Amino acid sequence: KIAEAKTLTKIISIVDLDTPLETSCLRVLNRKQVSSAPRTNFEVIAGGYKEIRGTRKMLIKLVETKDTISNYVLYVTDKRGSTVKVAEKKVGNPLKVLDKNLYEEAGLNITDSEIQRVGAIKITDEYLKTIEPGLKHGLEKYEREPPITLQEALDEHGRTL
Repeated sequence: KIAEAKTLTKIISIVDLDTPLETSCLRVLNRKQVSSAPRTNFEVIAGGYKEIRGTRKMLIKLVETKDTISNYVLYVTDKRGSTVKVAEKKVGNPLKVLDKNLYEEAGLNITDSEIQRVGAIKITDEYLKTIEPGLKHGLEKYEREPPITLQEALDEHGRTL
């Protein structure tokens, strides 16, 4: 599409969003059953996350080298759940990194061990105390004895109508 845009003298603007896998999982668990937002299982979330992280370096290289991509903004959700602008390219200017640590984190490929770690997080009272208030609404229903994992909760959530 970039080559096509160049021949048509089109301008490409991209808004790129990165959120930690754990936060993505919690956001899906917070979706209500009557919502139109998809309630997918852990495998789908992790697969999409891995794919996005796997292609971001290529995307950033295109942003840096292709004039047809005239506007680009990368937002990353930090550990507190806040969305932070970490990189930006404006018309006629090079890519500017605003937060080096979060920028580098967003460009990292996620490992299978990190995916397994997140999926294996047990939903306990102690765990719920570590979550930002906006992400824990409705998670109490997954707090059980014995504790279930984020992966198990997502798989259950995705099956519930």
